[in-house]
Order: sequence, then C-alpha cells, then structure tokens
Amino acid sequence: LAKGHQQNFKIISFGKTYEYMASKKPILGLVPFSDVKDTLECYKNAYICDPYSISDIKEQVKKILNDWKNNSFKEIDEDFVLQFDRKLLTQKLAQIFDEISL
Repeated sequence: LAKGHQQNFKIISFGKTYEYMASKKPILGLVPFSDVKDTLECYKNAYICDPYSISDIKEQVKKILNDWKNNSFKEIDEDFVLQFDRKLLTQKLAQIFDEISL
C-alpha cells in the first residue's frame, strides 16, 4: 500500500486499505502520518514506513523477510478487521434505512 505526501494526504481513501486487511496477510504500508497509518497500526500485521525514506522501506522489507523466514508474522485483530467487512456494513446500513423509513 503506497501513499505519498499528496495534496490532502490526511484524507487518503481507505478502500484498498480495507481490501488488504480483509486478506489477513501482512501489509507493507508506505504511508505518511494519516488515518490510514493509524488504521494499519490497529491491524497489527502491518509494516509501516515513510514513503520517501529508502532506508526505512529497506528496513521494513528486511523485517518482513525475517518474519516470513521465522514464520513469526504478528496476529491480526480479527474483530478490528471484521468491523470493515462490506457485507456487515451493508447490513448495518440497511437496518438504519429500515429504522428511519418507519
């Protein structure tokens, strides 16, 4: 997941972030300080670095390779990921529509 210091970088879209988290696999997040960064930290199995720091990116890739070799990836927070499930969110939205249409 790569997001540079774009104009309005604090309002980066979460769409792909949610899809990557749904895969329940490690994520290499090249993201600036933003809500996406905070979300990836809560996911727990993310390797986050400054998108413009080659040394930081290199260090995170080394960590990923080391964790892969040692089969020691962090456990994800299943409940955290589940709250972004599209089917669950759609169901909640439908309930809200049902409540306001009565």
